[in-house]
Amino acid sequence: MATEEYIAGLAEDGSFKNVMSRWWQKLKGLFMDFLRSCGFSGNMKISDNELRYVLWMSYENLREPGRFKGILGTAARTAARVAKEHELGVGEFAEENSRHQNRDEDLRYSNKETVNQKDVRYNYELKIWAEGEMRASDHISLGKPSGIMERFMPEREIILRQKVLSKARKKHGLSEKEMRNMPSALSHPIFVFKSEEGSVGVLTELKSDEGQNIFAAVKIGTNKQLGHEIVEVNDIASIHGREIANIVKPIIENGTLRWLYKKKGLAWLSSAKTNSQAIVTETKRI
Repeated sequence: MATEEYIAGLAEDGSFKNVMSRWWQKLKGLFMDFLRSCGFSGNMKISDNELRYVLWMSYENLREPGRFKGILGTAARTAARVAKEHELGVGEFAEENSRHQNRDEDLRYSNKETVNQKDVRYNYELKIWAEGEMRASDHISLGKPSGIMERFMPEREIILRQKVLSKARKKHGLSEKEMRNMPSALSHPIFVFKSEEGSVGVLTELKSDEGQNIFAAVKIGTNKQLGHEIVEVNDIASIHGREIANIVKPIIENGTLRWLYKKKGLAWLSSAKTNSQAIVTETKRI
């Protein structure tokens, strides 16, 4: 097991950087020989990061039998796998990785307006709406995508229309206070889901008074009539508190998880384990 742990350590940044090039190439050569013996093409190539991912997955499979149980354990494994694929830029993230070299935790905002400034402006406009002083034709702007949203949305204004806010308040019971700081919440989410082209779902750290995380569904790059103009925007279509079961299910069954903030996401799943029986029961009703 000690050997497996050492090799698995190569999947972590610090260990990999310290590996001697000759040793790594020998390991890589042995792995390619193994693939060819299994019938794969002799012209097949594998990148260093792809091999690191294989080593990581192999080690996880060795050490995890029986470790995670129940529906949340499956979700945690899926989330960890997506996080590692994203980190190493393999699988569906291979092309994306060539365009984005920064780690997710170190993203810098490319827009002139900082996310804090967006929060201040957004909160001010939200208060005007809550007090009933906003014109019927107006909407609230969250500015252009920042942080991780730059990867999932075109560089178009994110808008929040009044009818969506009214629905969030009347149908979902959210107050103006619970919907504050949405720009920063979208920029630093817990999970990002994508079930279909043209839309993303974002689980934020914002909490409702009932303790549910606030979820935002966004139509991306869609045309909306704002005033007298048709404008391409990122349109928030829904804001509501999301039950734990309705977050766990997409991770496990639908394969729609596209990104997670690794520390926040796995911590969220870990904290949810205290309600595991209720989650299993609720999920069966969906």
